[in-house]
Amino acid sequence: MDPESGDFYVTDNPFAAYGAGVFCVVGGAWAVWKAFEGYRGARKMIREGLTAEGRAIKDLRRRGENGDIHHLPVIKFTDQDGRKRTFRSSLQFSKPQSGQEFLVRYLPDAPAGTAEIHSWRARWANTLGLAFCGLAFVAAGVTLVVSYVVVYG
Repeated sequence: MDPESGDFYVTDNPFAAYGAGVFCVVGGAWAVWKAFEGYRGARKMIREGLTAEGRAIKDLRRRGENGDIHHLPVIKFTDQDGRKRTFRSSLQFSKPQSGQEFLVRYLPDAPAGTAEIHSWRARWANTLGLAFCGLAFVAAGVTLVVSYVVVYG
């Protein structure tokens, strides 16, 4: 914003305009790519994943920036080979979940590294968030470069 007139303006420095625009486009494209990888992983989990009953055996407590306490349950389940597996959920809860039963989904070729609580939020929230932010950054970068070209030719 121009401090004297109060109007918004585009910088007259081409390196700043193009650099910021390219940074936004590249960063946004990276986020969209990671979202696409997340989508592919989620689709694979839906197609090939197995389910098992799991139980929260303890809660890890994490304090948020605003002081709230979040609980991350540690889930124990038995895979298709009868082996007992344990994993820490990436989902945060506001109340302790110890003793709570969960449906667990995992890939049979790597149950220890792929287990997750079977829920929409666990599967899609990060992917959609990355896609949205990535597309917003790409749009901001393109807008910055185009506005510079339109204003300064």
